[in-house]
Amino acid sequence: MSEFVLSETPPAAAEYIGLRAAMGWGIVDEETARITIERACFSACLRRDGRLVGLVRAIGDGCLYFAVSDVMVSPELQGGGHGATLLKALGAFLKRAAKPGASVTLQPLAGREPFYEKFGWVRCPGGPFGQGMVFKDVPPPVGGTFG
Repeated sequence: MSEFVLSETPPAAAEYIGLRAAMGWGIVDEETARITIERACFSACLRRDGRLVGLVRAIGDGCLYFAVSDVMVSPELQGGGHGATLLKALGAFLKRAAKPGASVTLQPLAGREPFYEKFGWVRCPGGPFGQGMVFKDVPPPVGGTFG
């Protein structure tokens, strides 16, 4: 039986590109992958037999502003508790890094909100924030969707 290993290390650009593609999120070029990986304030990779099978990342300044940018588990492993492993690692990081009054945001794919609620995330309507917005003038990913 193969073992899963979680580490708070960023993935290689090629691994990130491959996992995004497997998720159906489209293709980014290697430079874009390298830049986004380098600029994250937190990354945790889940590996099986050395292969990247899960990833969670947060972007921001590392103390007052955080946005969860990626929560991915290889499609063939979804439903096996690996997303929970990644979110627990993210939660542990946020508890040690976020300063009082920090803004920590997540914009889940439509319909995925109940999954995140299990880990302490709450929906924004009714609180100090709106439902979330996106900038419409960004082109869609090449060869992928988010739905």
